[in-house]
Amino acid sequence: MSTFRSSYREATTPTGASAAAGPVNFSASLDRQSVSMDTLNRQMHRGRAVRVRQALFPETVGAEAEQMAGLETLTRGRRRLPTSVQQLAEPAQILRTAVVNLINYQEDADVALHAAAELARLLGSSDPVTCQRAASLTLQLSKKQACRLAFAVQVDLIEALLIVVQTAQSVEALRFAVGALCHICQAEQGCATVYQCGRVRAVPELLRLLGSTDVRTRNYALTCLHHLLVHLEEARNEARMASGAQVLSELLLSIVSTSWQQASVSSPPPPMSPPLSAASTGSGSEAQQQQKLMAVCIDSLQLLAFANQESKLVLLSCGAVDQLVNLLLTSRYEKLLFSTSRLLKVLSVEPSCKSAILAAGGITALGRHLKSTGSERLVMNALWTIRNLSD
Repeated sequence: MSTFRSSYREATTPTGASAAAGPVNFSASLDRQSVSMDTLNRQMHRGRAVRVRQALFPETVGAEAEQMAGLETLTRGRRRLPTSVQQLAEPAQILRTAVVNLINYQEDADVALHAAAELARLLGSSDPVTCQRAASLTLQLSKKQACRLAFAVQVDLIEALLIVVQTAQSVEALRFAVGALCHICQAEQGCATVYQCGRVRAVPELLRLLGSTDVRTRNYALTCLHHLLVHLEEARNEARMASGAQVLSELLLSIVSTSWQQASVSSPPPPMSPPLSAASTGSGSEAQQQQKLMAVCIDSLQLLAFANQESKLVLLSCGAVDQLVNLLLTSRYEKLLFSTSRLLKVLSVEPSCKSAILAAGGITALGRHLKSTGSERLVMNALWTIRNLSD
């Protein structure tokens, strides 16, 4: 027994260096391990926060992201698969952009709503400079969707713009006012408000401005009138009563003549032309802008001529039928060709117009586009027109 006790004391009693170091402190060792684990956990949480912030707001994360890049390996497997944060980074950016756009949209709408009354007051100022500046600001605001939707229900503002259109003393003020109305009329509610304004009738004023010597004012007026004709049957009836078909026909002939002079077109393109494209002639060229304007004018004429014999006869008497057939032979701009074929389809049900189309070579012009692979709607309208002409 004594031998066992002595052996136990030797085994449990520290000797040499161990004795000099003193008894082992197990609690201190556990505390050090706990501190290191807490530090590691804090670093992991901090690294996760940095990566999430980097995914949502990358512009706010700089060198801190590089310092935390080493911790990324702790959350990835051996096969180096993308982390959950990395997979959600792109959708998070899309969501962030959408939220920012919504905030900006609401801010634009609020600004326009509060500014409408003041702009209406300034537009009625007797000072031409103040009126011009107010019209310019209204135009700039109306180019934003939120602002023009807010303006679309502001009767006082729209009435003030129409009064400026009617009584403007400068070309710039007139252009700004018509441009603002043009943008406001992009919304159907805006068209209704502009048309229902009782103090100044919009349709006759816009028809008057189609003869303006300022090209931009004329283009704004034509586009605004087109918006009204598309959305409102009442506007179409009023335009017919105000000789709208004749005014638009004369404008079309003028634009066609100017366009051909600028392009120096002397002969039609070869029968097998390249596939049609909306940008066949160069979207930024002056000729392309002229063709876009012609497409809007022809579509406006189609809206007036549809189910109205008087408008069809006006087009015939103005010589527009020959020009429409010539456009089918010379143009490669798809929207213009589509608008032209649709107007010819409407005219082809009128016996006198049918004869004029046939005499101008309409069958040949329409047949050129039956094999077009670039526009199915153009082919369908050409077929309908040929079918009407064959009766």
